[in-house]
Amino acid sequence: MTEPMRCAVCGEPGAVPDLAECADCGRWFHLVLDVRSTDPGCGAATFGGACGFSFACNPCIEAAEAEAAVGGRWRTAVR
Repeated sequence: MTEPMRCAVCGEPGAVPDLAECADCGRWFHLVLDVRSTDPGCGAATFGGACGFSFACNPCIEAAEAEAAVGGRWRTAVR
């Protein structure tokens, strides 16, 4: 039996349908796709750059927001 995957953000286990791969760092994180859920998850769907729609973990979103605040690249997170 294989070990369950773990979220790189919170460290809790998760199955592939509940996890997504961050487009920036490549780590897996909990992604909540149900808009009715009160669980914020550990990342979000994002729009930005030439790639358009992708997934990013919270640490990468926060880094992009900090960079955008000083004139760097932008990203809009859909949470």
